[in-house]
Amino acid sequence: MKLLFILDYIYSGESANIRIARQIASRLGQMGHEVWYLCNCRENPADLPAQNTLTFCCELDKRTYEVINQSRADGKSAAGTVWALLRVPGAALNLVSLLLLKTSLAQRPIQKIIEQELEKRHFDAAVAVSCPHYLMFALADSRVNAKKIAYMLDPYWSNRTIRYMASLEKEKRFYKKIDRAIITDLMKQENEKSSLKKFQTKMSVLPFPGIESLQAKCAGLRQGCEDKKMLRCLYIGNLYAGIRSPEYIFQLAQRLPDNIQFVFVGGGKEGFPEGFFAHYSSLLAGRLILLDPVSPIEAERLRNEADFLINIGNSVHNQLPSKIFEYISSGKPIINFYKIDDCPTLKYFNKYPLAINIREGKPLAETVPQLERFLTACAGKNADFKQIEKLFKENTLEFVSKQFEQILQQTTGRKNI
Repeated sequence: MKLLFILDYIYSGESANIRIARQIASRLGQMGHEVWYLCNCRENPADLPAQNTLTFCCELDKRTYEVINQSRADGKSAAGTVWALLRVPGAALNLVSLLLLKTSLAQRPIQKIIEQELEKRHFDAAVAVSCPHYLMFALADSRVNAKKIAYMLDPYWSNRTIRYMASLEKEKRFYKKIDRAIITDLMKQENEKSSLKKFQTKMSVLPFPGIESLQAKCAGLRQGCEDKKMLRCLYIGNLYAGIRSPEYIFQLAQRLPDNIQFVFVGGGKEGFPEGFFAHYSSLLAGRLILLDPVSPIEAERLRNEADFLINIGNSVHNQLPSKIFEYISSGKPIINFYKIDDCPTLKYFNKYPLAINIREGKPLAETVPQLERFLTACAGKNADFKQIEKLFKENTLEFVSKQFEQILQQTTGRKNI
């Protein structure tokens, strides 16, 4: 099969969704399929095959996103945010379109680019990788001969982080135009309870791929914190004031021994009240280190140097942080903080041999000794990858790629390569 993967680097850079899709696409190429990429990016992705990579640049939605985030970080009022949007070409109009029409202004130009590129070249299937969701809507609306497939790693209509721009009716129209949507089991369960149920024949469920041996990547890197008197607990990922707040962890950290250090790496800090992080940094007196987002290579280095990894579960039941599979693959001891009883992370961390699950909101008097015992018992330990691979076989790249291939074959009717 000749396949086109449509990726968006503009909105969030090289996101977890992009990495997952590229891993699958690369594996499909190794399986004998002809794989191409169509990328929305400022610069050509250096590690994609140049001869099979098409690029364009559409920043309409990103401008709006950046202005709003900067306004939050600067503590601007609603009026101040509106004024900032008006000063950036297209940003204010895009926000109006998102609020009233639930449509990004990026959607239409991207649709035209998809149509132009697929008219020049024959593809059996085009796969739009979301989030951002405007990619899947652009593909759905496009007039092309290739089968239209959306790989949805984040929900749309029930996504709490984008309520202002999400629409169940729009997703229903999307399903009418698409040939196949590859979604998570969490989305499928939710869709079956909604009016999207009538489109379930167009829905295929795939597990998250992400279990891979990290031994080769970590060869030669230092294991554990350099200061052997300290135990370093590391969190990598974005924070969200509404669904993924670290406040309970910061409160817990104050009651732990002074040799327990917490390092938080990632974005999302602009959504919290002014002074939130400075307050806890002062209270923890050097035991809380806050770093901005880093490259994947730097993230690997930091993860390898950590003694423990921290996961923060969302306050919603329909989204699973994909990084938990990188955590599990590392073999490191994991501290999983969960906010709701049906948190999807529990399904995985209950199986992992070196994990502790802590319910946020439990009295600190109960949680502190529980965590201290875990830290003492698991410091310096690593889970064997062969055991991990056996426990999480359905989340290996090999398993998921074969399932992905079968879905493509069923959708296109092409059984041969």
